[in-house]
Amino acid sequence: MAFSFHRAMDHAGAVAGAAMSALLLWAFLGYALWHGGHEKPSADEMSALRWVFALALIPGLLAMVTLGWKVKEVASQTAKKAPAAGGRLPGRFYGFLGVVTLFTLGNSSDLFLVLYGKTMFGLSLLSVIGLWVMLHLSKIIFSIPGGVLSDRWGRRGVLVAGWTVYAGVYVGMAFVRATWLFWLLIFLYGAYYGLSEGAEKALVADFAPAESRGKAFGMYHAAVGLAALPASFVFGVFWAQLGPAAAFGIGAGLAVAALALLVVLLSAGPGKQAA
Repeated sequence: MAFSFHRAMDHAGAVAGAAMSALLLWAFLGYALWHGGHEKPSADEMSALRWVFALALIPGLLAMVTLGWKVKEVASQTAKKAPAAGGRLPGRFYGFLGVVTLFTLGNSSDLFLVLYGKTMFGLSLLSVIGLWVMLHLSKIIFSIPGGVLSDRWGRRGVLVAGWTVYAGVYVGMAFVRATWLFWLLIFLYGAYYGLSEGAEKALVADFAPAESRGKAFGMYHAAVGLAALPASFVFGVFWAQLGPAAAFGIGAGLAVAALALLVVLLSAGPGKQAA
């Protein structure tokens, strides 16, 4: 639940930031934002975007000041009793890490979804921001229920459900032709985040002994981060050479492969029950 709550707050910040950006762009550009269809942003749009990026520095600086001034770290009782040197991580953790890495290789940047909406359906700049806000609102809506289900019913079923939603949305993107259906798929895509983000991190904690959790989370985020770069690059190559539908289909295929391995890996042990 704690991991899902953390992600929900992160997504809430993304919604607030996008909403503020939309208001600033409206102040700079006004009615012109409602008009889409042109491939290249106008000079006024580019100038407004530069101002928005410059102003985004302010909340970032405030967050850093708050973190350094007000946030105090409190060690848990488990951490106080743990030895200074981290223990060994179990083999099943590395298996899980491999499966997550495979899934991430098929998980391209969400900006491809935004690009697809703009190129396929001619969304305006304001509509693109609205799309981004709706995606993060969906993530918030599903994050807390995903964490509750993970604690009550176990990590395995919730994570399997989340990855299944991801594969289903990518398959849908390969065939969607109606604008309203595209928006619906984007909303459902938030369920993938809500069901999987907290459950994945909870599984990392379940697999790793208390004295090695910092190391485990470091390896988890390193693996995901390293796989994310080639994932988006390869997706872009497939998009350019084969078209968006094929790129989304390949992403869905990798997700299904990772999903099958996940089910085998989590057939017993951590993840079958809530920790």
